Amino acid sequence: MIEVAERYGVARQTVHRWMTRYRANGIAGLTGRTHALRQHMWRIAAEIEALLCELRRAGRPVGPQLP
Repeated sequence: MIEVAERYGVARQTVHRWMTRYRANGIAGLTGRTHALRQHMWRIAAEIEALLCELRRAGRPVGPQLP
Protein backbone atom coordinates (compact mmCIF):
# COMPACT_ATOMS: atom_id res chain seq x y z
CA MET A 1 0.00 0.00 0.00
CA ILE A 2 2.79 2.41 0.86
CA GLU A 3 4.54 1.84 -2.48
CA VAL A 4 1.32 2.40 -4.43
CA ALA A 5 0.56 5.56 -2.47
CA GLU A 6 4.05 6.94 -3.13
CA ARG A 7 3.89 5.97 -6.79
CA TYR A 8 0.64 7.88 -7.36
CA GLY A 9 1.35 10.68 -4.91
CA VAL A 10 -1.64 10.01 -2.70
CA ALA A 11 -2.21 9.17 0.95
CA ARG A 12 -2.33 5.55 2.12
CA GLN A 13 -5.94 6.10 3.16
CA THR A 14 -6.76 6.89 -0.46
CA VAL A 15 -5.28 3.60 -1.61
CA HIS A 16 -7.31 1.79 1.04
CA ARG A 17 -10.43 3.58 -0.20
CA TRP A 18 -9.62 2.50 -3.79
CA MET A 19 -9.22 -1.11 -2.65
CA THR A 20 -12.55 -1.03 -0.81
CA ARG A 21 -14.32 0.36 -3.88
CA TYR A 22 -12.64 -2.20 -6.14
CA ARG A 23 -13.67 -5.09 -3.89
CA ALA A 24 -17.25 -3.83 -3.73
CA ASN A 25 -17.80 -2.84 -7.38
CA GLY A 26 -14.90 -4.20 -9.42
CA ILE A 27 -13.25 -1.96 -12.00
CA ALA A 28 -16.42 0.18 -12.19
CA GLY A 29 -15.80 1.25 -8.59
CA LEU A 30 -12.60 2.99 -9.67
CA THR A 31 -14.19 5.36 -12.16
CA GLY A 32 -14.00 9.06 -11.41
CA ARG A 33 -16.50 10.48 -8.98
CA THR A 34 -17.86 13.96 -9.14
CA HIS A 35 -18.29 16.18 -6.10
CA ALA A 36 -20.88 18.30 -7.86
CA LEU A 37 -24.33 18.50 -6.38
CA ARG A 38 -26.94 16.50 -8.23
CA GLN A 39 -29.53 19.20 -7.65
CA HIS A 40 -29.06 22.73 -6.35
CA MET A 41 -31.54 23.63 -3.64
CA TRP A 42 -31.98 27.17 -4.96
CA ARG A 43 -32.81 26.08 -8.52
CA ILE A 44 -36.42 26.66 -9.50
CA ALA A 45 -38.54 24.10 -11.32
CA ALA A 46 -38.50 24.17 -15.13
CA GLU A 47 -42.24 24.92 -15.27
CA ILE A 48 -41.85 28.01 -13.06
CA GLU A 49 -38.83 29.17 -15.05
CA ALA A 50 -40.81 28.88 -18.29
CA LEU A 51 -43.72 30.83 -16.75
CA LEU A 52 -41.39 33.63 -15.59
CA CYS A 53 -39.79 33.86 -19.03
CA GLU A 54 -43.24 34.04 -20.62
CA LEU A 55 -44.28 36.83 -18.26
CA ARG A 56 -41.11 38.79 -19.00
CA ARG A 57 -41.63 38.46 -22.75
CA ALA A 58 -45.20 39.73 -22.28
CA GLY A 59 -43.80 42.85 -20.61
CA ARG A 60 -45.23 42.13 -17.16
CA PRO A 61 -42.99 43.05 -14.22
CA VAL A 62 -41.52 40.06 -12.45
CA GLY A 63 -39.75 40.25 -9.12
CA PRO A 64 -40.04 42.24 -5.93
CA GLN A 65 -41.77 45.58 -6.09
CA LEU A 66 -39.30 48.23 -4.94
CA PRO A 67 -40.50 51.46 -3.31
